[in-house]
Amino acid sequence: MADSYTVAKEMYPILKNYKYKIVNTPNENSPYRLEHFPPGEEGSATMPRPKDISIDEYGLQIFKDVRPEDIAGDIISHHLVNEDEYLSKEYQKFKSSVPSETMMSRYEYHKNNLGEERDFDSWSERTGYPELFRGYVFNQFDEETINNLYSSEQKIILNGIKNYITKQRFAQGGLTMNEQTEMAFMQQGGLKD
Repeated sequence: MADSYTVAKEMYPILKNYKYKIVNTPNENSPYRLEHFPPGEEGSATMPRPKDISIDEYGLQIFKDVRPEDIAGDIISHHLVNEDEYLSKEYQKFKSSVPSETMMSRYEYHKNNLGEERDFDSWSERTGYPELFRGYVFNQFDEETINNLYSSEQKIILNGIKNYITKQRFAQGGLTMNEQTEMAFMQQGGLKD
């Protein structure tokens, strides 16, 4: 049976273009399932970077059973949204579509229920927006939450991202000119009646 990271790369071919070190450190008491470490991040006193992930590489520390979607979600929401041109543009569109009230409400929840101590801006960039992104794109939220939390505009943006990250073209090295044209056309509203 394949490990979850291998399965994630098959489900989301875009991941095949990025190298990650995966470290399993089972901890059922952890409030998290996994933690993402970019190069240069040492972690915190309570969540230090695992010694098996060198400081100059990307890595994921896995604490509990995770689905391939969870691994892909962490890599894409913390890394690829800053590296891939299309994802970066669409992620910025998504972030700007999220009402400040939604973010403030989620921040208060994290402070009151998950022990969040960072300021709002740090939390928003490192946890808040990535969590909202993953909740929809990687099915980490239940249907009721999705229906109550996301606007039609946000669903259009996020569905476009879902389609983009699951295309097989990444395994062959990128978009064809026709696919680039089609994506640009659809971003402009597609066909009109």
